[in-house]
Amino acid sequence: MTVLLTDDAFRETERIWLARDGHWETREAVDGEEAPAAFDASVDVLVLDQHMPAVSGPEVVARLDETTFEGDVVVSASRLDDRLPPDDVVAATLDKPVDHEKFVATLTRTVR
Repeated sequence: MTVLLTDDAFRETERIWLARDGHWETREAVDGEEAPAAFDASVDVLVLDQHMPAVSGPEVVARLDETTFEGDVVVSASRLDDRLPPDDVVAATLDKPVDHEKFVATLTRTVR
């Protein structure tokens, strides 16, 4: 399974957690501006921070129709708010801080 980690603060930690688990290939995008260039049909799960500078998680989700991405979306934030994309787009949410077990379990459960 391939995961695109898009988080301006915690993507390195998330990458380490998934590497430990051993079942995930990871890609990284520094922020919401970089994320769309990393989407393609081989990405199974997109993990997005809701609150990023310049282009937010919800703004990235709004651009998904312009890509070949057909995977699942997981949104994380220390403060999830009403700008969250609709449930038919977001497969799961994570409240930060999140630990290794919950992060991997959520991704495992999310992948269709």
